[in-house]
Amino acid sequence: MEQQIISLCYLLFLQIAFINTKSQLFTLKNNKIIMLSQNVDDFDDIFYIISTTEPQFGNTWTKESDNFDFTIGIDAEIDSHNSDNRTSIHQRLENSTKQPKDEQQPQPYEVLDCGKAVNFTVFDELVGIANRKKHKTLPEPDVLFTFTTKAKSGKLRKNFDVDALESKLRKAKRDKPRSVQLYNQIGNFHRIKGDALLSIECFRKALSINPTNSEVILNLARVLFHQGYLEDAIYLTRRSLEVHSSDARATWRQYFTLGEIFKKYGNIQESILHLRHALELSPHHDKILQALEDIEKLPISSLHFYTILIILLLVICVLIVMRYLNQDEFPGNDTDIKPQKARCFKIRGAMSKVRVIRRK
Repeated sequence: MEQQIISLCYLLFLQIAFINTKSQLFTLKNNKIIMLSQNVDDFDDIFYIISTTEPQFGNTWTKESDNFDFTIGIDAEIDSHNSDNRTSIHQRLENSTKQPKDEQQPQPYEVLDCGKAVNFTVFDELVGIANRKKHKTLPEPDVLFTFTTKAKSGKLRKNFDVDALESKLRKAKRDKPRSVQLYNQIGNFHRIKGDALLSIECFRKALSINPTNSEVILNLARVLFHQGYLEDAIYLTRRSLEVHSSDARATWRQYFTLGEIFKKYGNIQESILHLRHALELSPHHDKILQALEDIEKLPISSLHFYTILIILLLVICVLIVMRYLNQDEFPGNDTDIKPQKARCFKIRGAMSKVRVIRRK
């Protein structure tokens, strides 16, 4: 009996010593078991998994190490008994889930914008700006001219790299996130792609900083012109002329825009007037010369047909009204004139009798 008790005490002592030895390899920190020894051979696979695994919500464990992260399911069946033809548990987990650091998922494309949209600008009452979310996608390839140096022939530089321009604008946005010129350039960039909404928002952002910037107002007018808001485009273009304070020769773009707008309106004479003024300010400009050549090819009859028709209708209406008024004021029938003469004679006879009586 005594030997059995001694044997039992010995076994209990060995178990306590074994547990204390293992417990010296770990510590508890932030509700997580932290491994004190980095030598995996000091303990078995179970302790390795416990020390390198963090329980998450649900039925998953998240295992972390210096070189890789992976997640395994709690319900996954791991046959640790048949380990003759397999490696150890932690080696199998590492080999099956290890991913190199270089393999990174592609970053989603971030639209180049001008930040948070402003609440109000001085031109928000215009219909074209109020309906900016309903505009169509209409690319303006001629806007490339604002980002290129003009050749002698006036043509745009060929093989223009739009992606390089976008990268340049992104870098400028990081360096100067609040700049009227940067917002204006980003707005023109979206004009090339035909995104009217982003263009208008960038121009509005620039005008919230400087409401009298002539170039930004003109670019906003060009967007509304291409969207078909001609009245708004005329107003903004003339406003751009009013606030323009630099060299007067640089206003050829405003007069050229007015010429294009009036041509679309059908007012050919006004269009030719503004285009010729633009040509005086910027002689030999290809775009102006081409616009004048196109508009002067139109036949005269088609230019003035509606104007002549309206004038003729107005003249006819005036003549009809005048004839009607003359008939009422000056009656032309003899039957109306005779009674008037008879009344006149009676009045004269009565007056003569009164005079005779007075003399007597």
